[in-house]
Amino acid sequence: MGYYWEVCEQNDPTNQFAVMSYLYKTLWCLALIILAGLLKEVFAYFLPDAVVFIHNFLSLVQYIILLWTVISLLQGPGSSKKRSIKKLMFILLFIAFPELLFTYWLHHPEKIPRSLNSAFKNYYLEAETNIIQFNPNYSVYDSSLFYTLKPSAHFVYDNYEFTDSFNTNSLGLRDDENSLHKPDI
Repeated sequence: MGYYWEVCEQNDPTNQFAVMSYLYKTLWCLALIILAGLLKEVFAYFLPDAVVFIHNFLSLVQYIILLWTVISLLQGPGSSKKRSIKKLMFILLFIAFPELLFTYWLHHPEKIPRSLNSAFKNYYLEAETNIIQFNPNYSVYDSSLFYTLKPSAHFVYDNYEFTDSFNTNSLGLRDDENSLHKPDI
C-alpha cells in the first residue's frame, strides 16, 4: 500500500487521480458487499419462503464483487509483475489466514474467543449443521411421517462434534429385521 501513497505524494495530478479513483472503486466494492449482506437479513425477515434462494444469490453477488475487487487490486496503478506477485501474496494471506483460522475454530470450539461465540454458534446452526432428515443420502420423504431413514441401509452420519454409524431395517427404522417380527421389550 505504501507505493500508492508514494505515487500520491508526487506532484503529478494524473497519478494522484488514478490512485484516488482506484481507492474509490475499492471502497465502493466493499460497500456493495456489506449492502448485499444486509439485504440477506432484510429478505430473510420479509420473505422467509425464499430465504435459501435469496441468500445463495446474494452470496454469489458478493463473491463476484469480491473477485472483481481482488482483480482490480492486482491491476491497480503502477502494476508491475513483481508488485503484482506481492499483491497476490498479500491478498491470498488476507483471505486464506481467516479462512484457516475459522475452520480451526469450528473444529475446536473451545478455542473460540468468548466475544465470537454467539456468531460462531449462529453460523454453525445456520450453515454447517448436517441434519439427517434433509440429507437425501440418508433419508427419504414419507407423506405421513415427513421423512424416514432409507430402508435396509448402512451409512455413517457425522457433524463436527460426532460420527455415528446407522443400520436400518426394511422399514427405515434403526433396528434389525428380527425386531420387526419378534419385538422384545
